[in-house]
Amino acid sequence: GMTVLRQPRTWLPDAEEHGVKNMTADAFILFTPDGNSVAADLPALCAKLNEGYDMVIGSRYIGGAKSDDDDFFTGIGNWGFTAMVNVLFGGHFTDVLVGMRAYRLDAIHRMGLVEMDQKSWLRRKYLYMNGWEAEACTRAARLKLKTADIPSNEPKRIGGVRKLSILRNGLGTLVQIIHTFLFYHPKRTETAKRPLSVVIGSRRQPEADRVTIPIGEMSSHRCHRLVAAHRLGLWGRFGRRHRACDHGLLMSGGANARIILSRQP
Repeated sequence: GMTVLRQPRTWLPDAEEHGVKNMTADAFILFTPDGNSVAADLPALCAKLNEGYDMVIGSRYIGGAKSDDDDFFTGIGNWGFTAMVNVLFGGHFTDVLVGMRAYRLDAIHRMGLVEMDQKSWLRRKYLYMNGWEAEACTRAARLKLKTADIPSNEPKRIGGVRKLSILRNGLGTLVQIIHTFLFYHPKRTETAKRPLSVVIGSRRQPEADRVTIPIGEMSSHRCHRLVAAHRLGLWGRFGRRHRACDHGLLMSGGANARIILSRQP
């Protein structure tokens, strides 16, 4: 009674994408059929998803779990990449490279994991940057998705041979993490991020006489240029003092001038 799909290309990310595009359920679970994943742990993954998590990882390095498939080099690589993701993205993962994990379907779409190779010329050129494992962890951390790790052993494979190349796959994962760190900056949802505006005026001016300009996410440096360009007669060195406040950023300068980045209601 199971539906079996034949993927159009022989590539693991392609198999994952093909599965997502053809599924009707609201949860997506990955595990390898060569004996590396323990099918008995699938109910625990599902139970954690039902608690409201967006992604649940079957970690090989917590709660007494272990990997019988690791060697010295892959063990060091797993530890190093996990530490790198946690430091760069503020994550709390224990195993970013394991394939045994469960996703909510809406989380996959929010992370943009489908057709990643179509969104960057570098990813199209170097396909080893498109693996879901590390990418999902980096994007989930940056999006502040709710994630959890549960212990899950990795037994020795019962068939086939390891196709992973330590140098090739390791370099691909390294470049992938750095690329995501530098270029993946997702916009917040509309409810979480209201448009910003700049209010320009003098403390001596009535509030009605001040100028309000919507500017999106304009930086403070561009605010200074905006004031100079419009010749509003605000003297003093802008940005000499600044402080965070509930409605945004207040920058004071000179005796009378101020710029306020405020959230529009």
